[in-house]
Amino acid sequence: MMGTNLARAVRRVNPPLQQIAQIDLAPSPDWFHKGQKAAWAVTERIILLLWGNQSGKTIFGPHWLLREIQNTAKAGEANDYLLAGPTIELLKKKAIPELQKALSGLAVYNQGDRCFRFTAEGSAKVCGRSCQITVFVGYAAKPESLESATYKAAWLDEAGQKEFKEGSWEAILRRLTIHQGRVLITTTPYQLGWLQKRIYNQDGKGEVTVIPFESRENPAYPVEEWNRAQQDLPPYR
Repeated sequence: MMGTNLARAVRRVNPPLQQIAQIDLAPSPDWFHKGQKAAWAVTERIILLLWGNQSGKTIFGPHWLLREIQNTAKAGEANDYLLAGPTIELLKKKAIPELQKALSGLAVYNQGDRCFRFTAEGSAKVCGRSCQITVFVGYAAKPESLESATYKAAWLDEAGQKEFKEGSWEAILRRLTIHQGRVLITTTPYQLGWLQKRIYNQDGKGEVTVIPFESRENPAYPVEEWNRAQQDLPPYR
């Protein structure tokens, strides 16, 4: 009798997956500033957010990726996605913690395997049914580490840094080919290199959109810091 009562209690706490309400991720979060809202509306396949420091680009990435998951994940398939940055150390500082916040209650981060795996309940909340969803974390200093995968979408953080190799960009594109997956690139303008040649200069040509945004346009950014940076940095920075 006690076992029967316990089973009933568990069913009340954990409803069947088909009864879990699906989250609507189409609308943008109400706290987005104008740059984030503009980026949210872009429909091109490749988006470059070339934004100043502390402008809100890295906190935008997880929400964009989560919406892509909702739009592309399907039951019965391996739904794999990618977060990549120049180094794991850099990703640990901001991108991974922000993704953990956005996926709280939906997925669990496995530090050893460097991936987020959605729970059955989490995937049901996002996709309306239980399915296999994994977000892998990769570092672009070693292009070969990004191979042997098939991704449905990718978020590349701080791709303008020199450690983010052009070969890694090419590897990521290969991994997105089957699903023609979308790519979000969030970076401060460092020495752009391949990013300028292959992305920035292609703005408005087919599948690429570049959205610039200055730090001072973020309502939370102190104007004193902008004035100081103007004195210390070259105009493009």
